[in-house]
Amino acid sequence: MHQNYGIVTLIALTIIISINNFYDNNISSDYVNEKLYPVGATNYIKENLDYKNMRIYNGYDYGSYLMLNDIPVFIDSRLDVYCSEFNDTEIFYDFVQVFDYKKNYEDVFTKYDFTHILIPKKNSIYIYITKDPNYKVLYEDDNFVLYDRIIHN
Repeated sequence: MHQNYGIVTLIALTIIISINNFYDNNISSDYVNEKLYPVGATNYIKENLDYKNMRIYNGYDYGSYLMLNDIPVFIDSRLDVYCSEFNDTEIFYDFVQVFDYKKNYEDVFTKYDFTHILIPKKNSIYIYITKDPNYKVLYEDDNFVLYDRIIHN
């Protein structure tokens, strides 16, 4: 008999914890971490640019967030779409070359004819693009910068 009380108590406790977690997760589900995702830049793009016709260089980690907001992307976290092992494309390779600064960013940006560049400030090429007169800052916050690429075709 005492075992039944233990099982019932354990089940009740599990239900209470599950309900509590459900409500906690739903309350915070509208929150997007602005250190990881370009929330402000996305809002700027949607309100100020012809985003359907822009060609944007963006990062792998936040491409899905841009797509969620109906902004066409260069790359997102679906590796198989962008990797030569699965598709006839060099996008992932080119992204890594620019991200790690193993290849001059301008060569890749020209190859894809990017009109805009959206990068986190922690990205290595941020230092170079910030000093490049061919890029104009359109939007900037503590974590991300959106540039207009002045020399695109």
